Amino acid sequence: KKGVDRTVTLVLVFGTIVLEGLTSEVKDSFKYKQWPDKVDKHSVLGYFARNRRHNMFVRFMRFFQCKDILDQNWSMEPCYSSMDITKLVHQHVRDGWKDYIKDAESYREFNDIRGQWTLVRESCDQSLGWSLEKPFDESVLLWHIATDFCFQQMDIPPDHECATRSREISNYMMHLLFMNPEMLMPGSRRNLFKTVYRELRDILKGEGTSNQEKGIAQKTIDKLKHNADLKINLIYDAWVLAKGLMDIGDDSKMWKVIQGVWLEMLCFSAGRCRGYLHAKSLGSGVEYLSFVWLLLAYVGMETFSERIQRTMSIKLLKQRIENLPNGESGNNNFSVSPDEGAAPFDEIVVLP
Repeated sequence: KKGVDRTVTLVLVFGTIVLEGLTSEVKDSFKYKQWPDKVDKHSVLGYFARNRRHNMFVRFMRFFQCKDILDQNWSMEPCYSSMDITKLVHQHVRDGWKDYIKDAESYREFNDIRGQWTLVRESCDQSLGWSLEKPFDESVLLWHIATDFCFQQMDIPPDHECATRSREISNYMMHLLFMNPEMLMPGSRRNLFKTVYRELRDILKGEGTSNQEKGIAQKTIDKLKHNADLKINLIYDAWVLAKGLMDIGDDSKMWKVIQGVWLEMLCFSAGRCRGYLHAKSLGSGVEYLSFVWLLLAYVGMETFSERIQRTMSIKLLKQRIENLPNGESGNNNFSVSPDEGAAPFDEIVVLP
């Protein structure tokens, strides 16, 4: 009997230890899923350099029609700075509530900006504003390549926080365009990435260029400067944008502009992404954009569904007015409040 009791006791003690260990593992895993620090990234120059370094392997995969599978599973090394980027997003929204949003109209305008506010504040809207007048996916692509051109053309120290964060957001936005275009914005064109890649390949065709990003960027810029036939492609527009940024003259101000534009673009993208896409991404790992979306919703920014509801309300009102008999439009009993669709300011909670 004593032997049985001893055995039962040992089993219970051992089982308790195992359960404690498993519970600890589960808790650690849950914490990681709550806030992963990983931010995925893609880069046009990095993609080109990788294909050059592994030319034979890429050809082999293309021969067996597995290139798309390779691209989806062989991305760039991610960065681990989501908390740093999130702090910048939070500060951007706080500045918006403090300096931009005064009423319902300015609230809506702030939710629609995608770089314009930064350019106006830094007095760069006249020279650089054209780059934001294009379709959003195209603007993202232009600013991505321009950011890389600026980064590779200048000697950036490793501890340059503004330049580092700017490039990380740039590469993440390119990851969305390449891997998750519908999350970037409904209707985004993934083929734009491939179009620019082909342009880059044609520009450097027959050139014995480096298989490193810096060398590729330098050779591309040299070709763009001396070949008038290249002035009709996206890469040339990106170079014009990069040149305009570098012409600011002050490196600190230049990177402040680049970072500000990328923050606005990131928030714009998060606010335009459908909720079910955030839920869908849970099956393959949470996209960082989902955390930005949750933060924006928490601090009172307009979500995609709220924007759609506001737009539909205005359209329905207009349709009802147009259907009224002549002379009755002034006697209708319905109206739309100028604040419809905007968050109630007195109920907004801003993170400390």
